[in-house]
Amino acid sequence: MAIIVGENSYITVAEADAILVDYFDTESWDTQTTLNKEKALKMATRNIDTLSLRGKKYLLDQELEFPRNYTIFDEDGEIEAKVKIATAVESLKILDNRSNETMSDIAELGITGRSIEGTAVSYSEKIIMSERKRKDDLMSEVARKELKYWIKKSFKR
Repeated sequence: MAIIVGENSYITVAEADAILVDYFDTESWDTQTTLNKEKALKMATRNIDTLSLRGKKYLLDQELEFPRNYTIFDEDGEIEAKVKIATAVESLKILDNRSNETMSDIAELGITGRSIEGTAVSYSEKIIMSERKRKDDLMSEVARKELKYWIKKSFKR
C-alpha cells in the first residue's frame, strides 16, 4: 500500500528527502528504493503513534495521532513541522539499524556471545532477570527531542 499522508504516514518520501538533505550520514536512506523508504516512513509513523502523548487528536475519527489539540497553537489541523522532521529522522534511524547491526546493539539485547557453527547464543543473566525499562518506542534521540513538547512526562505512583 502506498503512502497516504494522514492515514499511514505523516510525510511523503519526497518530504522526507527534502528534510534529510540537511542531515549527515544519510547513506542508508539515500541508497534505498522508494518502496523501502515508504516502509520506513510507515514504521516511523507507527513508532510515533505508540507514544503516550499530551492532548487529544484534532479530529476524533482521524487515523493517526497527529495533528493534536494540546494548546491553542496546535488547533489548525495541520501536522506540525516537528512531527514531520521526527518522522523523517526516525525512518532514517530504522534503516540505519536495519543495515548496521553492531555488537553494541547485540549487547543491548543481552547477548554476550555468539557461535556460528555451534549455533550457540549466550545471554546476560542480568538482562534476563531484570525488568527492562524503555524510555519510549522511538529509535532516534533526535526524533524524541523533536516530539518532546507532546510526549507525556512520566510520573511516580
